[in-house]
Amino acid sequence: STRTARRACATPFRVLAAPGLRDDFYLDLVCWSRLDIIAVGLGSRVRLYRASNLKELCDVGIGDAVASLAWSPDGRRLAVGCASGRIALYDVGRGVVVTPANGHRGRVGCLDWRGDVLASGSRDRGVACRDVRVSPRKTVARWKAHRQEVCGLRWSPGGDSLATGGDQCIHHISRRFSRHRRDACSMAWRCVFSPRKDVHPTH
Repeated sequence: STRTARRACATPFRVLAAPGLRDDFYLDLVCWSRLDIIAVGLGSRVRLYRASNLKELCDVGIGDAVASLAWSPDGRRLAVGCASGRIALYDVGRGVVVTPANGHRGRVGCLDWRGDVLASGSRDRGVACRDVRVSPRKTVARWKAHRQEVCGLRWSPGGDSLATGGDQCIHHISRRFSRHRRDACSMAWRCVFSPRKDVHPTH
């Protein structure tokens, strides 16, 4: 069968007002859930956009700011990472707010879910994992992943590995994160990429 190329429309079908959206590529301030809700971090506030409806979910407080957002896989919970290092967890459907203890000593610039496990990366160079079935306020694993700020992290599609990236362009893979055991977590790390000036890709 022959595939027909389609042109992407360059004209937006809708423009959303986003006053206070910070211009900082280290932050992750826009997240779209599987339930078709867009969460946007605007300064200290989080707004939810759904169709023509606009709703303000929360305000993280004076002197703080939203640094990252992540919807859970089912689209019902929203994790909010703050510049202060706090991580707030919201059950959007029920309107229940769960605020864990300070997650990090620096801003939380990246978050990602794997089922009920939430991973977070921070300017304090650390990565933390919390299982919300046990307690959103307690971490089940914590380690220093990089020499500088953790700029991004992502669970593998199978959920058995966690990749993290920092300013020095080194990625780590965390493996053997047990899905079933709630009281312990075993991880093994190895460096999978290390840039060298004397090595060049072959084509």
